[in-house]
Amino acid sequence: MAHYLITGVAGFIAARVSDILLASGQTVLGVDNLNDAYDVRMKEHRLALLRQSENFTFV
Repeated sequence: MAHYLITGVAGFIAARVSDILLASGQTVLGVDNLNDAYDVRMKEHRLALLRQSENFTFV
């Protein structure tokens, strides 16, 4: 199992990449400042989905 650091993890592309990695059994450490450049509610929703995996850690 590999370990990945994903920046901007609450964004659309990074969240999707993280989802693919988690689905393949990898470990993901996600980092995001959750700024309001895009809808923060969407970012929080994406994070909630990623947090369902025990292989995901948000910093």
